[in-house]
Amino acid sequence: MDKAAKVAAEHQAEVQQVVSNVAASAQTAVGEASTQAQALISQATNLISEKKFQDASQILQQLASLKLTPEQQKLVEDLKAKIQAGLAGSGLQNVLGGKK
Repeated sequence: MDKAAKVAAEHQAEVQQVVSNVAASAQTAVGEASTQAQALISQATNLISEKKFQDASQILQQLASLKLTPEQQKLVEDLKAKIQAGLAGSGLQNVLGGKK
């Protein structure tokens, strides 16, 4: 019995180490995805300020494959609303003769 208990204890330590490594890897992956999402959100924000609404929309589409934080989701929704308003505004401007 003592030998079985030793073997079990040794394997338990190995399993705990593997679990710790997996958890650390997962945390790193989440952090990297969040950083990537934030960079894309910043890019889209800059494009919107430059009135490049189509480009900003394409950037936001890249976020669909990423896991966003609730704060990032809110930012994306706000940016989408700005894009829609900007596109509607530029469309109205074209109709009223702004496009030559």
